[in-house]
Amino acid sequence: MHIKAVISATSKEEAEQICDQLLEEKLLAGTLIVDGDSRYHWKGEIVNETYYNIQAYTVESLKQEIIDKVREIHSDETPIIEYTEIDGNQDFLKWIEENTK
Repeated sequence: MHIKAVISATSKEEAEQICDQLLEEKLLAGTLIVDGDSRYHWKGEIVNETYYNIQAYTVESLKQEIIDKVREIHSDETPIIEYTEIDGNQDFLKWIEENTK
């Protein structure tokens, strides 16, 4: 199965580090970093921070490895790491398969 991962990061540098490490280890085929305002509940307060979301493309069999690696790198206690099954043109899906381990 092909999946899109969304991974949060607290800074551009952290997002780049996560992307570079996961790409180097062939856990992801490609990424896109987008920043924006984030508001959320944390330890009884509402927090307003700028976050960087990484949109990434991979295969289902690598999900746990991605979670483990992001937890090693990420500065947040509870980083967002979510997955959505994707479908698309066959060339795109083949590219994901060819560029992940």
